[in-house]
Amino acid sequence: MKRNHTTQMIDIATAWAGRDLAITSLRLRTPDGRTWEIDPVRTGGFRLFEIDLDFREGPTEQHTGVGRHWTAGDLLIYLDAVGQRKAASEPST
Repeated sequence: MKRNHTTQMIDIATAWAGRDLAITSLRLRTPDGRTWEIDPVRTGGFRLFEIDLDFREGPTEQHTGVGRHWTAGDLLIYLDAVGQRKAASEPST
């Protein structure tokens, strides 16, 4: 099995399980190159932030259209939809 950053992060999170440590957020990069941070909410659900790695502006919170916080399923659908690489445009003639 090919090891990548995702499986390495899963391994370390699993190793931390049951210890007196808390994973307070998850940072990921979508195929289009954008960086996102997902923070759990105590009452359930998640908050989603787009992160500017150039530090030109602070994190931008992405709000759901239906409620205050994201469900795990809605996060997967949203990030899959918005995070795809953009198709190369046809050259103009």
